Amino acid sequence: MYPDDVAVVQQGWVSLEQGAREARFEFRVRRPEHSDVPKEDLRQEHYTWLLLNAFAYRHEDGALKSVVGSASDISFNKWAEDVQKQRTDDAIESKQIMEKFIDVTSHEMRNPLSAIMISAEDIVKTASNLKAAIHGQGQLVISLVNEIEEAAHTILHCTQHQKRIVDDVLTISKIDSGLFSVCPEEVRVVNVVKHVLGMLEKEFIAKDIQPNLAIRDSFKELGIETVLLDPSRLVQILMNLLTNAIKFTAGRPSRVITVHLDAFLEDPRHVYGGVEFLALKKQTEDLTLRPEWGGGKSVYLLFAVEDSGCGLRDTSILFNRFSQAPKTHVNYGGSGLGLFISRELTEMQGGAIGVSSVFGAGSRFAFYIKARMSIAPSRPLLPNPEAFESLRPMPADLDVGTDYAAPSDPTIFPEGPKQLVWVDEDTGMNLATALKSPPARFDILLVEDNKINQKVLSKQLRKAGHSVSIANHGVEAIDIINESNYWRGHESDGVNLSVMLLDIEMPVMDGLTCIKRIRELQAEGVVVNHLPVIAITANARAEQVKEYREAGMDDVISKPFSIPNVLSTMERLVHRYGTASPALYTST
Repeated sequence: MYPDDVAVVQQGWVSLEQGAREARFEFRVRRPEHSDVPKEDLRQEHYTWLLLNAFAYRHEDGALKSVVGSASDISFNKWAEDVQKQRTDDAIESKQIMEKFIDVTSHEMRNPLSAIMISAEDIVKTASNLKAAIHGQGQLVISLVNEIEEAAHTILHCTQHQKRIVDDVLTISKIDSGLFSVCPEEVRVVNVVKHVLGMLEKEFIAKDIQPNLAIRDSFKELGIETVLLDPSRLVQILMNLLTNAIKFTAGRPSRVITVHLDAFLEDPRHVYGGVEFLALKKQTEDLTLRPEWGGGKSVYLLFAVEDSGCGLRDTSILFNRFSQAPKTHVNYGGSGLGLFISRELTEMQGGAIGVSSVFGAGSRFAFYIKARMSIAPSRPLLPNPEAFESLRPMPADLDVGTDYAAPSDPTIFPEGPKQLVWVDEDTGMNLATALKSPPARFDILLVEDNKINQKVLSKQLRKAGHSVSIANHGVEAIDIINESNYWRGHESDGVNLSVMLLDIEMPVMDGLTCIKRIRELQAEGVVVNHLPVIAITANARAEQVKEYREAGMDDVISKPFSIPNVLSTMERLVHRYGTASPALYTST
């Protein structure tokens, strides 16, 4: 008998002796053909699995009279169980390996992109300032500066394109490996669309394109305020369609892009005219039936991106993996992944996507997704910053008429009639006034192990007027906090500290361990105030962002990022959590 099974058999026999009517147990015995194998050789192929069913017969006084049993050879069943378990374990391991591969790939590709983008932005800004300073003093110098500026813009354009390709490839990898998830959040749909239009505002201005938002009467009639959906997935689809529309429309005589927003209580596949939706590739689970989607009424939200671009002769090859429009339509260049991903995301969310196009007149790409109406929002809602790769604050609610033009960026039209109004999502505080006030000076702790990123990011933060201290890992960061005005006993004489930028992947102590320790010290009263901490990381899957926030991060910025994005996020958080640093509002 197999040594580990002796106790099982003894337990079964004892139970019969002590009054049990029957016993059923499994055990292994050595095969007859392997009886001469040494006892120390416990390889499974030398043993047979038996299932024993034993029944006790007793005398009138209850004493055990006899035991009758039968044994069945269940070796094949056990082999099948082992095979199934091994395959399950292999599948789990394969998924974990793929997840790790995606994280490592994302980290290694995004990390250098951050330094490239920040450096290119610096070149553009420096060239612009230099050109203004020497205006009229020498055409040759101005010409050279123009060339530098143009080269920097090219670097930025290529970097952004590379980032989109990286994002698309990683998204496809996650979809194929089953790592892609849909996480519902309570949001205002109109605000999400406005947010996307705002993100693309510079593109619209650069290409002289008029963006509009048209809200259909059916959407208004249903009285939709807040709904449960995954805003990050919605943003991803809208960004794909809008960036394509910008390419289609640039340089055309008429340059207008309109986002149409509609809502239906039934599947709109056969009721929405003008667009032929693609047949579903496979049946998918109705995610809105899961508990986290709540019990609100189901609703189908339809979005259409209409452009006045060049249009397409043939739309049949669109929405397939790595397929592009015909080479004659050079404006449709790219990897061909964006539309394929959009199709995957819409079908994953219970919807469909389609297109109608007139060559020479323009195209309309439409998609719909299934969501649930919120039963009762707990507070005024804005899209959660973690839902978006860009963590810009969301424009506040604006009056919505039939059409809406995307608001202007105040840095581009500082004196214009339209201004972005930003509202803190927790406090409801209007940040517009704060952002117009003299720039605040922050004492920033940058925790980053990559020397190039350290140098590039700290340089730009200092050029923006801030003081920067650098730590190479979490242990050094806590040592610096120990000497700061956040540490108990050093409130008045400690080093000033306003906000912390914390990388995740680092030696000695990683960012996740570091933030947990900081929040533990805060709970113990050793850290006397809430220190705003922003994660800066190339690993920013939805579940990872959730993990960072649960560990104590106040916000998460995904690499590569721009300096204005970092500055606006820092300012928003410092205003939210108060003025811990005496140096916060000193002039520079």
